[in-house]
Amino acid sequence: YLEVMLDRVFGASTLFACTKLEAAAERGEAVNMEATFSQLTLDVIGKAVFNYDFNSLTTDSPLIQAVYTSLKETETRATDLLPYWKIPLLCKVVP
Repeated sequence: YLEVMLDRVFGASTLFACTKLEAAAERGEAVNMEATFSQLTLDVIGKAVFNYDFNSLTTDSPLIQAVYTSLKETETRATDLLPYWKIPLLCKVVP
């Protein structure tokens, strides 16, 4: 199982991300590493959990942007010290 996951899921996505980063380095381009790792994570989760290839490292689509936004909101709510979304008055201002 582990060998299959490494070959088909983690390995292929990681190699593609490395190729993309190497190409950007050769061109001298700056790379948003947070976005790149988020795309890589989305590709791995999609293949491993849903058997779906988002191709987020190659394509920019509204679906990928929506998933990324949801993940960022989840991270914010998981790490925020003040749960503003639980305060009734603020719920009318902040979704």
